[in-house]
Amino acid sequence: SSSSIKNADSSSSSSSEKPRKKSAPSLSVLRSILVDVPLTVLFTLLVLAALIRHCYRGYVTTIVNSLRRGDTDNYGFYPEFNRDFTYYNRQCGPEDITTRDANDLMVHDDYTGAQAADAMMKHGAVVLKDILDQDTALELRRYLEGRHDIRDELPWHEKFYVEEDRLALGLGANDHPIISEALRQVGTHSTLRRALEGIVGPDPAVVEISTMTSMNGADDQGIHTDTDYFGASNLYGRTFLHSYTMFVALQDTTALMGATTLCPGTHWCLNEDMEEICLDNGAFEASSNGRTGK
Repeated sequence: SSSSIKNADSSSSSSSEKPRKKSAPSLSVLRSILVDVPLTVLFTLLVLAALIRHCYRGYVTTIVNSLRRGDTDNYGFYPEFNRDFTYYNRQCGPEDITTRDANDLMVHDDYTGAQAADAMMKHGAVVLKDILDQDTALELRRYLEGRHDIRDELPWHEKFYVEEDRLALGLGANDHPIISEALRQVGTHSTLRRALEGIVGPDPAVVEISTMTSMNGADDQGIHTDTDYFGASNLYGRTFLHSYTMFVALQDTTALMGATTLCPGTHWCLNEDMEEICLDNGAFEASSNGRTGK
């Protein structure tokens, strides 16, 4: 029948087809693998090397060289820093002390960040009350007393400064629950937060936590700055950053107990020694009884 003939033809046609050979890789694929990809990788590496070289010579080397102090000149300054000089060598006198009244340094609860910043810029120091509650301050003090008792057993990186009459210890945020609680109270203190954001900008961070304990009978440290007068942001604003320190007293501290002495307004000064000027012209202690310590 016609049907069977068609099937036969179809079967014959199918059986007569030769199997197809697998095609060889095209030249374009080979060129991509052997030429294009290696050239792309090589070009990328060259661009990356040029970028690293530019960053190293343009930024890293400049920063490293700017931090090499070298020798000082006859005035105690570093000639290598002259290109970064942004201020003048201001020598202060009694007229530069901005206040003799501790009340002028108070940042009150209704102060805005701008008002706190104005006070800091004018006086170089401000005072806030009740950063920690009484129970937290007492418990933290007891914890530190325990650390003092075992100070000889502490590792070197936890002891910043150890002498017979003065002790400074490093603290970690997770060393003890009371430290975490104290930091929580510092971070959530609304007046302090507004003040810090007004002074240093939004979302300020704590970069170091340490203690300072003066033992009974310790000698005073004298009037001094925590940065060298010849290597500070006053002189070299593009090289050094401002440094702000917050002291939180863990007990009521009177002037005779060695409260921190303040000499308002002298944060702009570059005198090598301000002790005589400050002590003879109204420097006072940030103490609980407001005594001047004269």
